[in-house]
Amino acid sequence: MTDILPEYAYKGAASIRLDAIGFIWKESGTSCMHLPQTHAIILLWRLVLDYFKPNTQIITETNVPHAENISYFGDGTNEAHMVYQFSLPPLVLHALTVHNSRKLTEWAKTIGKVSDQATYFNFLASHDGIGMRPTEGILSEEEKQLLVEKVLQNGGRVSYKTNTDGSRSVYELNINYFDALMNREPMSRKNGKFKKCLRPMR
Repeated sequence: MTDILPEYAYKGAASIRLDAIGFIWKESGTSCMHLPQTHAIILLWRLVLDYFKPNTQIITETNVPHAENISYFGDGTNEAHMVYQFSLPPLVLHALTVHNSRKLTEWAKTIGKVSDQATYFNFLASHDGIGMRPTEGILSEEEKQLLVEKVLQNGGRVSYKTNTDGSRSVYELNINYFDALMNREPMSRKNGKFKKCLRPMR
């Protein structure tokens, strides 16, 4: 890979996406996610590209909770130039589903400037569906379940992950983003519970 990346850059690749990079290093007895060796590899690749092909961007793609995701900025100058903003798609979907942007706004207030050399890759739709792990600590289980029910109602599917205790949690909503946005039966939050709205989404 250290040979391949500069080759891509020399052939004109201005931005190189490191897909699911958190899994690159495997070690028995660990989760094999976000290991120090993984960050060391990205540090090396950043040094190589900065030296041989300056201005080539590294973009990391890690569908994980927000704090884990932004660890790939390193110190803001030595790892990824851009990190996929995975919390944005589900939080926008939630805001447009419940007609309330409070959760989205509260989260957005925590997003500050990274550095002069790094920033976020903001997106909504992707080939992977809508990752739900990035909403951990942001949306409640009830709020997540509302999105699950909406996606199923709109013809989508749901992927789950098995936790270490044997339980399952929502991993991804597998649906076209435009289909996910469609509010057949709009919902609102009232008295701590979600209820159907009479007002259609326009």
